[in-house]
Amino acid sequence: MLWPRALMFSRRSVAALASIQHRTLSTGVPPLPPPPPMPTTPAPVLLSTYIARALASYFASAAPVGCASSLPPLPSLSGRAAYISAVAAAYAAQPGAWLTPSDLFSPHYGRGVAAFISARHARAAPRGAPLHIVEVGSGRGTLARDILDAIAGADGALYARTRYATLDVSPGLVSAARATLGAAGHGPAVFTPTLGDACEEDGWAGVAQALGASEPSTPPFILACEVLDNLPHDRVERVDGEDGAASAWAQAEVVWGGPGGGAPPVEVLRPLADPVIEACLVAALEGGPRSAPPPSLLARLADFALGEGPPPWAPPAPADPAAAACLFLPTGAARMLAAASAAFPAHILLAFDFDALPTTLAGGGGGGGGGRAGARARAQPCWGAPVVSGPPAPGSPAVDYPSILAAPPGTADILFPTDFGLLARLCERGWGGGEDGRVAVTTVMKSAAFFAAAPGVAAAATASGYNPLVEDFTNTAALIVERSVGRDGV
Repeated sequence: MLWPRALMFSRRSVAALASIQHRTLSTGVPPLPPPPPMPTTPAPVLLSTYIARALASYFASAAPVGCASSLPPLPSLSGRAAYISAVAAAYAAQPGAWLTPSDLFSPHYGRGVAAFISARHARAAPRGAPLHIVEVGSGRGTLARDILDAIAGADGALYARTRYATLDVSPGLVSAARATLGAAGHGPAVFTPTLGDACEEDGWAGVAQALGASEPSTPPFILACEVLDNLPHDRVERVDGEDGAASAWAQAEVVWGGPGGGAPPVEVLRPLADPVIEACLVAALEGGPRSAPPPSLLARLADFALGEGPPPWAPPAPADPAAAACLFLPTGAARMLAAASAAFPAHILLAFDFDALPTTLAGGGGGGGGGRAGARARAQPCWGAPVVSGPPAPGSPAVDYPSILAAPPGTADILFPTDFGLLARLCERGWGGGEDGRVAVTTVMKSAAFFAAAPGVAAAATASGYNPLVEDFTNTAALIVERSVGRDGV
């Protein structure tokens, strides 16, 4: 375990660790256009819709997605302490930004993913078949560049048959990815960034067009690295029935009060009716406790001391969803899986993300408003609750908010832990498989195990032998979904 845990648990935690004050954004990161105003409506919307709007505005801002180009090569660092110091300096140069493992461990992270893709393609595709790759949430294009660099360096003939498309909701990041790949020599013949929402079927239209077919002759590889944690979630809560009736599940919705919806949003509970929420709830309740163990008392004390978690005496989030009074469910990820399958019925999905995070949300965590149908306030945190963190004003240090609605819309990162087992069960049960019953085979493993098996992993080690590619971010995992061509898997 890397000490302190904050380095593993939060995108901004290295800056908190080093007590770094925010300074002007370094000139090495191309600025993005300012975010558009977040739309509001007086009509009730699902909590996931509110989160989607808030995050779209957040990711359109200039700060969130940083650049690790100033980080020294990992082999040049003396060891773990030097690595921590270098990462802290990278964060200090980019106030309000966060860096993902694919940025921090570039180019080694991308090389590991490229080796997986190349090996699977060689094993399953006909000789000379094209290689199609789709990356959801491309950021500034670091991972795409490193993957294409690795393929080009290892197999020029395969690179010539490769088409790589990205899908992102941010116009600024689409432009940034195009610039990054262009500067690396990966032009339009190989790389195409597209703008769209991966959770909606029409968002994939540009991707299919970029790859040249609605379903290529060989299944494409779909990458979702550090994406699932920022996809919208919905919240459900057990509510007491009236006149002694049994309790039932209710879904959280957001409403705006006042004339024209101008008052601050509040959360209300309504009878469960959304089919995606229902599917995720069934998968959650069937799964049992999370595979990731809860943090120890010592770890919770460290998180609290560094401002990365609630007081250690606060009730911990429940480990077993069946015992929870309220749950956050990955409905955005479910919609993304279905939309991807509609665009490419046969595919191989590879996703990496956090499988555990400390929650800083109070009670249910949605925020404000009176629950209906006899709902009661919950003192225990919700199962799967997120971290809500961001600067309350430009140039100010980030703070953790007690609820999703407490954060000014569009200013905070809303970061969820991913239950990879839940997503695997959805895929195995045919979610997103279409009418032809596409078979899905899933594998869940820790990220460290994935990269430890990659060729050349030793190249990411520091001089002391400490290898952050496999020893840092120990609270991350990988999901592999192989969706075959038909019912019988052929």
